Amino acid sequence: MSGLRGLRRAAALSLLVLGLGGLTGCPHRIARPADGPTEPAPVLARLAERSHALTSLSGMISLEVWRGDERVKLRQLLLVQRPDHIRVDTLSPFDQPLAMMASDGQSVTIYSLEQRRYEQGPATPDHLARLLRLPLTGEELTAVLAGGVPVRPDAQATLDWDDTAGAYILDLRTPERRQRLLVEPVAFRISEIRTYQGDTLVFVARFGDYDGEGPTAVPQRMRFEVPAEKMRVDAQFDDHTVNVTPPPDAFVIPVPRGIPVEPL
Repeated sequence: MSGLRGLRRAAALSLLVLGLGGLTGCPHRIARPADGPTEPAPVLARLAERSHALTSLSGMISLEVWRGDERVKLRQLLLVQRPDHIRVDTLSPFDQPLAMMASDGQSVTIYSLEQRRYEQGPATPDHLARLLRLPLTGEELTAVLAGGVPVRPDAQATLDWDDTAGAYILDLRTPERRQRLLVEPVAFRISEIRTYQGDTLVFVARFGDYDGEGPTAVPQRMRFEVPAEKMRVDAQFDDHTVNVTPPPDAFVIPVPRGIPVEPL
């Protein structure tokens, strides 16, 4: 009987230890792949392969925009073409166009059908930020909307491993800013981008539910957070098409008759 009581006490102690481990929330560690890269060059090559393979993306996207406690839901037709062409049509609940935004890489045009207001200006990050409030160039914005990131030739790159997320950490530094990317270890797709200016976090972009195979897979869900704006954008593709050549006038919004052109 004493032996049986000892076994019971040992079993109870084991369950208690397991329970305390669950309460303390000890994270599960994921080992770095033994045959994976140890230097950034192979990861950068896979990201470059994706940039070259995915030349255009179009589709219907649903947005939920939070600014503080205020929430707005939108549906948009999105069209991007590398390296820096963007077209976004915001739709009403009845799928009628409410506003249009287009950039051909040189200029940005915004036309509000509700307000009958036509604005135009150079394709600077400040003007392109009217779309997602992300301070990005046209080349960067088209890449991010497809779950990628352009890598500048002057960027200093280092590679590490996040054993909690089970992903590579690709750190890219330029004189202006630093980007910290989480990259999946098998498909080498980006799951998160954190962009800093100095020690300040400027924005976070997260990607998930990739659809498709190889370098043309597209994230079906995206989340963008801008801490300084207290803003979050949750985006979901309802459908999408890749690598279809857009019409030549897709990124131009003609000036409607009788409406003046205002500077952005």
